[in-house]
Amino acid sequence: MADIGKTYALDATGDLVLQYGRLVPVTGTDKAVQDLTVLLRSIKGSALLSPEFGLDALAILDARGNATTIEGEVRQALVQYPYLKSVNGVTVTPGQDRRISIAADVTLQDGQTVRLGVIL
Repeated sequence: MADIGKTYALDATGDLVLQYGRLVPVTGTDKAVQDLTVLLRSIKGSALLSPEFGLDALAILDARGNATTIEGEVRQALVQYPYLKSVNGVTVTPGQDRRISIAADVTLQDGQTVRLGVIL
């Protein structure tokens, strides 16, 4: 994989992971998956220095469960990632309590295919 740098591991709630009192580094494919997950969990416009970063939450709310519209918004958000080669598929599943489950199959620049999953 191309050198995409490193960051620190986040748990399922977005908190930093500590192991033996130290932050856990993440590189390579694991970093790409974490970066893409953070991208999908970020509301577009919430990053002051990158106003286009994230998923357009207002468009998703306006979609009122329309899976095709939500899929398009997810694809539009994912292509922002510079180490992404292609989005191969996006599955949107409405859940309980107005939650939406999103699964995406993507190919990274090095040709590796990975699956992402987030619940919004």
